[in-house]
Amino acid sequence: MGNEISRNNKKGIFAGVNPVMATGSSFLIILFVIYTTLAPEHASGVYSASKNYIATNLAWYYVGLMSIFLFISIYLVFSRYGSIKLGKPDVIGATK
Repeated sequence: MGNEISRNNKKGIFAGVNPVMATGSSFLIILFVIYTTLAPEHASGVYSASKNYIATNLAWYYVGLMSIFLFISIYLVFSRYGSIKLGKPDVIGATK
């Protein structure tokens, strides 16, 4: 379904992107900017508290996820999938 949406958008502001994702992301970014601009002290407190909560309570989760990602990446590089070409068949990579 996502590919159908992207293929149908060849013109206009949403050319080549999923309009739902682009609109949603833009809306969230605008909300964060407006909130931070209108209430900078309150926003700073909220952002600091969020950062401290994540660093204190979720550091183990982050380290675990990054370790799993690293092990999967190393496995994929050295497995039979490591030689799969990413991109079009007729394009030569930048490293060759």
